[in-house]
Amino acid sequence: MNTGRVLFHGSKLWPILILPKNVCRRMGLFELLIASDNIKHMIISRKSIAAIRKIATSEGMKTLLQCGVIKVLEGETDLTEVLSVCIR
Repeated sequence: MNTGRVLFHGSKLWPILILPKNVCRRMGLFELLIASDNIKHMIISRKSIAAIRKIATSEGMKTLLQCGVIKVLEGETDLTEVLSVCIR
């Protein structure tokens, strides 16, 4: 088994199988909102989604598009694929 990359999870090391270039791989793009006290208060107060998103991004949340652009810059996908799932 060829294990060149290592994934860190807690205090354990998990070897990752490196696949040849011609093998089909799937990956996910994720947008995760961590509900800080400020965000929780905004939700309870029924603030707009735009206002919540603005505060969440200022607190460090990456949008789906930002996550996709990072994957493009890392060479894991192309911009066409990212835009196909981010802009509908």
